[in-house]
Amino acid sequence: MSTYKRIAGDYTIQSVNTSDRIIINSGNVFIEGNLWVSGNTQTYTSNNASITNNIITLNAGVPTPNPAGASIVVSRGTSGQSNAAISWNETVGAWQISEVVNGSYYTANIATSTTTGSFLSAVNQDPAPFLGGNLNIWSKSIYSNISGVQLWSVSSPGAGGTGLTVTNSTYANVELMSKTKSIVYSIIFG
Repeated sequence: MSTYKRIAGDYTIQSVNTSDRIIINSGNVFIEGNLWVSGNTQTYTSNNASITNNIITLNAGVPTPNPAGASIVVSRGTSGQSNAAISWNETVGAWQISEVVNGSYYTANIATSTTTGSFLSAVNQDPAPFLGGNLNIWSKSIYSNISGVQLWSVSSPGAGGTGLTVTNSTYANVELMSKTKSIVYSIIFG
């Protein structure tokens, strides 16, 4: 049997004690209109959440930037696993990934503020790097991470040259291999 109740003005259901619950026991609950939830904590216990919106705003309505930034935290269980998070750190001005181990945060920047024109703060070592295509280093140089020493560069080759040069504390723009040397080496060493 359906029941329809129509009222004018606010309609309040209030529990007597703050610890009392208001329970709607139904397979489906539909709210046709906007839903406003106020309180310090909202807990959702569902297996899967489907959200139609393509933007979720954290810290909505704050008058000044929140020094703590905002985070999305992944709980990895209560059996001693550390939680993981992706966060915006307002103080540093960078996106960060974090792992929380025994209450301590281990954090690494993944991108800095776009207003500085720099997106990645660092490129870390890949133990097995590979390219999926051609590497164009024409008119570019490769530097060492030790005090910015230029290791080698590619430029227009001179007569009989390859254009592949090395520069370090001993040599300046010395060609690594010329066409002439490579022909001689191939004849000698077969």
